Amino acid sequence: MEKKRFTCYGSTMSSQPVRALCFIADPCESQALFSLLPFTALYPPRIFRYHTPQLTLDLCLLHAWGSSAVHHAIQDYPQALTSYDLWLNLGFAGACSPAIPLSTCYLIEHLGKLHPHDQSLSEAPQLIFTPKATALQTTSLVTADAPYILGFHKTFQLVDMEGYAIATLAHSQGLPLSIIKITSDYTLPRRKTFVQEHSAALASVLAKTLLSSLPEILESATIPRKQDRLLDSTPD
Repeated sequence: MEKKRFTCYGSTMSSQPVRALCFIADPCESQALFSLLPFTALYPPRIFRYHTPQLTLDLCLLHAWGSSAVHHAIQDYPQALTSYDLWLNLGFAGACSPAIPLSTCYLIEHLGKLHPHDQSLSEAPQLIFTPKATALQTTSLVTADAPYILGFHKTFQLVDMEGYAIATLAHSQGLPLSIIKITSDYTLPRRKTFVQEHSAALASVLAKTLLSSLPEILESATIPRKQDRLLDSTPD
């Protein structure tokens, strides 16, 4: 397949080039992007770059799940904190309700942190985004310390393992952030096999959604702000 040269014509990007860093936890989530865009290795195996006159898009592959993987990546690549106009986080997320369709991409506008020992939210403040309107649906996300397989939940929508750590860093650094998640599976036991069987198709949908909406996604990035009021954390 011939790789594209993507041109970004958003109003924010028309005056000067934009430098964006995209965090992706698992290499399987990024495979489709590598097949669609001509990335070059900047600091392999972690940092890869796609460049046009309008946009520099760097990928930061965490090669692991969880907040510790985010912090290790920042230690390895401290330029992440100072060399970019905005951040992105792209990846898979579990759906906490059977009413949420799979293989669907969402832009995150609310983010909370799960307590490590139960199904409730921790005392960490909720993070709020105020993205501009895009073609993507918006929803809320909670971040867990381990794969969440405790079943459906009355109020949670999506769950991941890295979003809160990335958003907390973006807040502290004053960096705009957009988080885009695709519903990869339901938060049920024995989910791992399902994700493995469908990871290539999910990564393809995620990559194509990013590229088709990239100007909007970049322009919708906002600095996460903290809010003490927590999401309802009552399990179903």
